[in-house]
Amino acid sequence: MLGLRVPHCVQVVAAPHDGARPLWLYGLTDRSWACVVFREGEAGARVWQAGERRLWDEVEAAYGWSVGQGRPDHTRFGLTVGPGPAGQRVWLDDPADSWSP
Repeated sequence: MLGLRVPHCVQVVAAPHDGARPLWLYGLTDRSWACVVFREGEAGARVWQAGERRLWDEVEAAYGWSVGQGRPDHTRFGLTVGPGPAGQRVWLDDPADSWSP
């Protein structure tokens, strides 16, 4: 779901170290990045981000969208493919409510 709602972004989860586990996000079409450090036993996380896109903000919005949709699993997503680069559309439950990946 994250790849569909936050396009052109790669995520890398680093190995845990001293109770901390960083998550790195990198924009694939620009120089945007974010680093989120989760600490064992803590509810919150520390966030750094820079660049044209606010990648962590996009991830939070995608998570909120997912919760609002009932946390859908992969079986509820679909893909419609037509001619041309704009012909690919992703949808959840109904092709009429679609977006570009």
